[in-house]
Formats: sequence, structure tokens, C-alpha cells
Amino acid sequence: LGRLLGGFTAVLGVGMIALPAGVLASGFSEQMRIRREEYREAVERVLEDGTITRRERRILDETRLQLGLSEEEAALVLEDAVKHPHTCPHCGLSAHVPPVV
Repeated sequence: LGRLLGGFTAVLGVGMIALPAGVLASGFSEQMRIRREEYREAVERVLEDGTITRRERRILDETRLQLGLSEEEAALVLEDAVKHPHTCPHCGLSAHVPPVV
């Protein structure tokens, strides 16, 4: 009877703690992905002319703070946007390529 009760308690513990924690972590990851994408869009807007002015840098810093991104995350997004632009450098049209899954 003790083993049965212990097993039931373990299963119940997983259901009450681990599963909701996984759901919360998944939701958090999705929100961070959305925030990084919003920041990426802001970066692409200021990079349209190929340079980032002091004013544009301030705008990016304010955007980063509003989105709750760290300086490191923002730097990675900026680096990726420079290396892999989502717009055609010749015509300026979207060159969005769906991510490989």
C-alpha cells in the first residue's frame, strides 16, 4: 500500500508541477522569440540606408528596453540582421525565407 501511495504521489507531483512548468517555459520561449523578431524589424528599419546614426542607436536602445531584451541579445540580433538581411539589398523588397524546420 505504501508503494502504491508513493507511486500515485509521484505521478500526481509530475502532473501538478513539471507539466505546468513546461507549459510556462514554452510560453516564455515563444514570447522571447516574438520580442527578438520585433527588435529585428526595428533593426532592419534603421539599416535601410546602410548605417546606424546616433539617433537611430538611441531608438534601438529604447526599443530594446521596452521589449525587455538584454544588451547581449540585442547585439546578436543586430549582428544577424547585418549578416543575413531579410530584404533584398538591390531592390529593397522582402527576401523572407521561411526557417528550416
